[in-house]
Amino acid sequence: LRCTDIGAWLRWLEHSEQERHVKKTQLGTVEVSTLFLGFDCNATADGPPWIYETTVHGGELHHRSWLCSTKEQASLHHDKIVAQIREAESPRH
Repeated sequence: LRCTDIGAWLRWLEHSEQERHVKKTQLGTVEVSTLFLGFDCNATADGPPWIYETTVHGGELHHRSWLCSTKEQASLHHDKIVAQIREAESPRH
């Protein structure tokens, strides 16, 4: 979907954070957030658009982020990152 009115796009981007969220998970002091960016981060003409981002805030992966092309990929990747953080924080037996 392309938007030809940059002003309308900027207004939408400014006021749409809640609706752009795919998933948000709080794990103690660590937050994993996956959202629709509203623009393509793929700087090359090759490959699919990167329009979803999963970011970690806090913990050992603080400020790490991953880009995906579809909402389904983004949701699955979010779950994978959450599982990795839970595994890393679980007590070893």
